[in-house]
Amino acid sequence: MDLKERIALVTGGASGMGKATCLTLAKRGCNIALIDLNFEEANKVSKQIKKLGRQTLVFKTDVANSKDVKKVVSEIENRFKKIDILVNNAGYGHSAFLEEITDDEWNRMIGVHLGGAFNFCRFVVPLMKREKGGKIINIASTFGMCGESQWTHYSAAKAGILGFTKALAKELAPFKINVNAIAPGSIKTPLQDGVPAETLARLKEAIPWKRFGSPEEVASLIAFLCSGEAEYITGQVISINGGSHIVGI
Repeated sequence: MDLKERIALVTGGASGMGKATCLTLAKRGCNIALIDLNFEEANKVSKQIKKLGRQTLVFKTDVANSKDVKKVVSEIENRFKKIDILVNNAGYGHSAFLEEITDDEWNRMIGVHLGGAFNFCRFVVPLMKREKGGKIINIASTFGMCGESQWTHYSAAKAGILGFTKALAKELAPFKINVNAIAPGSIKTPLQDGVPAETLARLKEAIPWKRFGSPEEVASLIAFLCSGEAEYITGQVISINGGSHIVGI
């Protein structure tokens, strides 16, 4: 899947699935614009991308802030002239009972996950329309498909991404812009740090494949959806979960 000289914008690219996506797309020929609040770790990923012979830009940006997002997209356009691929991956996890969730926590969860995807799509889509094509991948979650106790705000945000993806895919199909969502199940990312070992063992046992997925496996799926081989795939939610319909961390 040759993506040579494509320009990919990846949010939340400093770790986990975002980092794996940046490196996988770079290996396939993409130049990368990397967005993350963790500027130090983002720069480390940038160095790895450059070692692969690709160009990269790094921005410390709050994806929930539309003014900052607009500015960043403009800077990327000035440097690379276009954006071919957008991966809305930025997010975070937070668990709490419903009555314990504060207004700020609810608004931040919706703002980062759903608002972040909206903000970047809003400012990147005009560039894709101008180029008469593009690929948008929104990272959702099995929590958005099935819900999960003590994750109501996170589940709501991810469910919103599913509806947003399907609606946007219909809107952008006439412009040859593919819009899809990936809903990962239990993936070995920093989100699992601090989770008790017995809990992780129970979750792993519930997965038919008997292991957690890797960020690289998710990244490979993203790369496929960004390729010409996936031209007729749009408006879809693909869950990469090892066969499990019982969602976990």
